Amino acid sequence: MPSKTSKKKPVTLPTIPKELIDQFADGPMTAEAVNAASMAFKKALIERALVDAFVDLITDMGAEAVIPPRSNRRTAREYDRERYKARNLVEPFFNRLKQFRRLATRYDKLANRFNAFLHVACAYIWLL
Repeated sequence: MPSKTSKKKPVTLPTIPKELIDQFADGPMTAEAVNAASMAFKKALIERALVDAFVDLITDMGAEAVIPPRSNRRTAREYDRERYKARNLVEPFFNRLKQFRRLATRYDKLANRFNAFLHVACAYIWLL
């Protein structure tokens, strides 16, 4: 179980894309280029903050986040590669289950009938 007190990780700013840096070489940037650069920078900050917050939320719930970091991230986050690969077995199975309209829409109102059809659908998928 993770401890209640957690150290804050130092925030590193995302890198500015090379295309935006190249615009400085030709002289002053236009207003549109400045706006595009600031929007790209804000978007990168928001995406990173959301991913870090999501991983922290998962960790606070007592689970392990098996989400690989982006390849261009400066400080790589640890994750279990084997467990991430194993997700590929589970996710397509649930996607196949969603193809059964009766399960996806919860057509059966009684739990025992829903459970019975769930078993039939799982057996059907297993036999394919």
